[in-house]
Amino acid sequence: IFSPRMKPANTSSPEDNAASAVGEVVDSTTNLPLAGVQVVATWPGAAPVTVTTDGNGRFGITGIIAAEVNLAFSAD
Repeated sequence: IFSPRMKPANTSSPEDNAASAVGEVVDSTTNLPLAGVQVVATWPGAAPVTVTTDGNGRFGITGIIAAEVNLAFSAD
């Protein structure tokens, strides 16, 4: 889910227009949540942001200030 909070141009700093991405990672066979999955978000002009899913397979990434974001998922 992508949840932008946008303001009119030239009225705020880029961080004020930041959005977040939240989700849940589940096993494709069992549909059970997967804990410990690394989620890496990348967008132009920013360093990659890495988070790990919690015990319920959930993750959240905040401070996204780009229109297009790539998410990569990896597990051991």
